[in-house]
Amino acid sequence: MQQFSLCFGKVKKDCLKFIKSQETKADKFKNKEKMIKSFLVPLCFWINKKIQTLNSMPSFYSISGTKSLKDLLPIKTQRSNEIGISEHINLSDGKLKKEFIDHIISNGKAKKQYNLNNTPITLLENTLFSNEIDFPTNLYEGNYKVKIHLIRFEEVLATKQDIIYVKKIGVQNWINYLAYQEPKLYGIACIIIAISFGFGASLVFRKKV
Repeated sequence: MQQFSLCFGKVKKDCLKFIKSQETKADKFKNKEKMIKSFLVPLCFWINKKIQTLNSMPSFYSISGTKSLKDLLPIKTQRSNEIGISEHINLSDGKLKKEFIDHIISNGKAKKQYNLNNTPITLLENTLFSNEIDFPTNLYEGNYKVKIHLIRFEEVLATKQDIIYVKKIGVQNWINYLAYQEPKLYGIACIIIAISFGFGASLVFRKKV
């Protein structure tokens, strides 16, 4: 009942203004407030919470290390050093339900945008290492932030940050360029390839018969 009264109070002024605009000198609406409560209020709704917007959400995230993250650092240290995908999905006010974060992470994993399986790194020398990361095919070209943490005895001793530029090359880059920059040529190329494969398949099966 309280919500009904609140809704009525919010729409009353505008609704009365609209109803009066529909009246004529000959035709007048009786008991306008009752009309609003009977017909308009049951159809209205409003959001009593402010809209929440994500302050940051990585388009790609991958973790690499000599061991799994949970074996290298306790949760508290991970949070204080912003290590882990959960620490990079934030709201402008810093409040976001865990269920929503888990849904975002699950969706990112399914699209191969978030790799949390801790890709192993290979130590070549004391401070030199190599690592291979698989990027999804729909990855956006551009600058990506790389953070390197030196960890020992469950503590982060040093952190270095760098920027790398990721770009598609070879056939994949050509296909991506056609798809986004030359959609007409891309469509024609797809049709030609489909016809070619179809014609080739018909020849193969014809010979077998």
